[in-house]
Amino acid sequence: MPTIDIKEKEILTAFEKGQLKSVATKSELAKFKAAACAPAIKHQRVNIELSEQPSSIKSRSSSAAKRGSA
Repeated sequence: MPTIDIKEKEILTAFEKGQLKSVATKSELAKFKAAACAPAIKHQRVNIELSEQPSSIKSRSSSAAKRGSA
């Protein structure tokens, strides 16, 4: 565990004794709460199927790339 300096120790002690008061407004607290919950929301998955291009498309793409007009 990393060591803490004297100032950090004072802040931690005050917090543990309940001597610190929040200065955040209700709207700020709601915003912080929403931000904290956001990563917990399940992300939707996107499946993308890629198929091999037919040879006729490949040859057109490669010849266009050679000309510099992809």
